[in-house]
Amino acid sequence: MITPLSQMGALISSHEGCPPLEIQGGRALAGIHYDMPVASAQVKSSVLLAGLFAEGRTSVTEPAPTGITPSAC
Repeated sequence: MITPLSQMGALISSHEGCPPLEIQGGRALAGIHYDMPVASAQVKSSVLLAGLFAEGRTSVTEPAPTGITPSAC
């Protein structure tokens, strides 16, 4: 989650890349295209949610579908 949000311009601090994360607000974010190396609904959601507040287009490509499956409906 740190990598794509940092690419968007977010200032994030953590202890060796592990939770808890501290994200500083007040900065403009830029839209990105993020190729996810591993399927993660949490990372995809965080990037797309941040993209709602970013300048420009934000998109995500995932290696395998994540999210709701027909059996979950």
